[in-house]
Formats: sequence, structure tokens, C-alpha cells
Amino acid sequence: MLGTDGALHVIDPLTGDVTAEIPVVGAWQEPDVWQDPRPTLFVLGSTAYVTEPATSSIHAVDLKTGKVVTSGSLEHVPNELTGVASGPAAVPPPEGDALSLNAVKRGTLSHFLQESERAFRLNAH
Repeated sequence: MLGTDGALHVIDPLTGDVTAEIPVVGAWQEPDVWQDPRPTLFVLGSTAYVTEPATSSIHAVDLKTGKVVTSGSLEHVPNELTGVASGPAAVPPPEGDALSLNAVKRGTLSHFLQESERAFRLNAH
């Protein structure tokens, strides 16, 4: 769970106990207008992706180590985040989540977010 304190709170699904708190982004407040940008979370395997609208960036967090492993700058303020696993990315590579992390390093996720925003703007008019 991503808290307004800017940390990921890892919760044990069996006990409901918080097992880890991982600082990722700055503290934030839920916007009054639900469509306004706010940090968002998407998890694929053991990697959590967190957007940070205040800095127009995205961060990849290794949930096994509890560390931010890479961050990327975005051309636009991110708002909402989702993804799917398909093809080779659907099966975790032997090195863990290296494939997912490389996508952020190469800017693939950033490009996806930009193209999604462009498509949304085109469809909104």
C-alpha cells in the first residue's frame, strides 16, 4: 500500500501486519478533485512502480530488498498507472525482475505513459 507519508507499506496478507515500510516519494495529500495527479502504485512480480507527480518521475522498488533500484524522469506529470505482463515479461527472468527494471532504465514505461496520455487527450476531444 502506498501511504500519504510517501512510503510503501508492505502488509502480510495472512495477519494484516505491516512487515516493512519503504520510503519512496515525498509526503503528499489526496487531491480534492479525484482526477488530479497523485502518486500511484503498480506492482509486477517483486517490483513496485511508483509515480511521483511532484517531480514528474517514476521509481522502481525491489520489494525483496526494500530499496529504490532505479528512477526515471517523465516529460509529463504522471496520473494513474497500470500495466500487464505478457510474452517474455509474464515469466520472471532467472535474475529476478531484471526485465522489469530494464524497461524503466530504457524508458519503455515512460514512453508507454506518454503515449497513453497522448491517446487519452485525443479520445477526450
